[in-house]
Amino acid sequence: MWERTDKSARPAREFAAAHHLDYSASAPSEVVDTSDALPFTGESLHHHVGGQWRGRSVQRFEAGRYTVESMTTSGPLPTLHVIPSGLDYRALALAGRSTATGDAAFDRRWSLIANDEDFAAALLTPGMREALMHPAADGRAISFRGDQVSSWARGDGSWSEARVRLEFLAVLVGRISPDVRQRFQVSTPAPLAASHLWVPEAEVPDDAPLWAVAPKPEPAYAGWSHDISDTGEFEVALLNAELEGNAFIPRPLPAAGEYEPNFRFAPAVR
Repeated sequence: MWERTDKSARPAREFAAAHHLDYSASAPSEVVDTSDALPFTGESLHHHVGGQWRGRSVQRFEAGRYTVESMTTSGPLPTLHVIPSGLDYRALALAGRSTATGDAAFDRRWSLIANDEDFAAALLTPGMREALMHPAADGRAISFRGDQVSSWARGDGSWSEARVRLEFLAVLVGRISPDVRQRFQVSTPAPLAASHLWVPEAEVPDDAPLWAVAPKPEPAYAGWSHDISDTGEFEVALLNAELEGNAFIPRPLPAAGEYEPNFRFAPAVR
């Protein structure tokens, strides 16, 4: 049994060594994007080869009854499945709606399943359709999903064809126009700036003074300053003090010529 398994791994090992890629006899199913289920999603992966190809991350592996090649793009995009017309895409239960390009030769060869028809129309430029009509795509389904484009087919794929398949994916990625990236690339939320993050204040020590200063409001009238006429820091401090159950005791305004500081005291908020 071990000898048979080792023989089946030999082409994959040799391909990995020849192209400076990493080989693993198996890999977790999590390496496959599950945001939009494909027939092989969740299957155990065997003879997994991965690494860099023309500056992009690539994978080639076997999953259940399928062989798969994938390459990363410059960012996440909507989903488009390009399925050979002889394959019953309905049986694959792919999410999305059927659409067409209006290019008779292309539409005879491919069935298109998209979750955004505007994206499909923008992506499938004459140059992209030309690439998809190349013999390198024969017998393979092509899926643009998230930040990956993948080529997949049922059955054991030959490792002698793997290089051609990966080069083909590189051509497809290269033909995604800047306009498509700008219009349809799904942006990820940027992390909040430090100034937007709530940071709890340090606890007030038990021996801290019970009073804090707040800006003095302009008096509403001469005499006792019971009314709060402004809406600045003083009013906020005063309101918070009242919510905390502390008492604020006003004092009379100074007589003419008498010194008056710029701040009055209000209870500190604990």
